[in-house]
Amino acid sequence: MKTADALALFLEATPSKRMSGRGIVIKEGLTSQDVLNEFKILEVVNLKHLEEHSVQVAFEESRIDELAQKLKPVTKPAWYQALWNDEKVLIVFNDKIFSHRHPKGSV
Repeated sequence: MKTADALALFLEATPSKRMSGRGIVIKEGLTSQDVLNEFKILEVVNLKHLEEHSVQVAFEESRIDELAQKLKPVTKPAWYQALWNDEKVLIVFNDKIFSHRHPKGSV
C-alpha cells in the first residue's frame, strides 16, 4: 500500500475536530431513515432486548442545530434522539427540542 493511500484511509477513519459532534439515533423511532444520510454512521448496535437499533453517528459540530431540526419532523411521537458537541446536548422529540449547555470545562 502506498503511503498516500494509507494516510487517506487513516484520515477517513479518524474523526476530525470538525466531525466532533456525536449522537444516538434509534432507527425504529424514525418515520423516515433518509435523515441518516446527513450523518457519518459510526456503528449500529442491535439492542436485542428492546428490539431496536441504536445508530451511533458523527457530524460536523457546527451543524448540530440544523441536524436537530431535520430529525424533529421524522421522529415518531414518544421517541427521542440525542445529539451533542463540545458546547451542548440536544434532545430531539417530534414536537420540541431541549437544549442543555455544558458547564465550562466539563467536556
